[in-house]
Amino acid sequence: MTTPKARLDYRALEKHLGDRIDAVEASLTDKIVAVETNLTDKIVGVEKFFTAENRAQKEAVTIAMTASEKAAQKTEIAADERSRTQTASYTTMLDGVMKRLDMIDKTIAETGGRREGIGSSLGTLFQVISSMSVIIGLITIYLQHQH
Repeated sequence: MTTPKARLDYRALEKHLGDRIDAVEASLTDKIVAVETNLTDKIVGVEKFFTAENRAQKEAVTIAMTASEKAAQKTEIAADERSRTQTASYTTMLDGVMKRLDMIDKTIAETGGRREGIGSSLGTLFQVISSMSVIIGLITIYLQHQH
């Protein structure tokens, strides 16, 4: 049989152990909550960091693509301008050659061919040869720029 004092000691021990267990449980719960909060904060921080990095990379790609497109447009515009300039230059040169050929044709028609003698014929021949050289040179330049 148990005595009343033994019951009191048993109850006091049970209460003391219960209080200690509750204190340990509360302490562990607080520590677990603190660790969870710390980990959650770190995870949120990492997510924010990667979101910012991802946004920065997307912006960098967008900037690079825009710059690339602008550069390509400038290159195309410059190529078009060069082509127009070359075409105008070739047209001017060809007009000059055509005028010279017209002059040669007119000179031949006015002199009556061989009636004026060898000097006139040689002059006309040299004009024809020089005009043909210019025409061949223009054709060569034009063909080189087309490739």
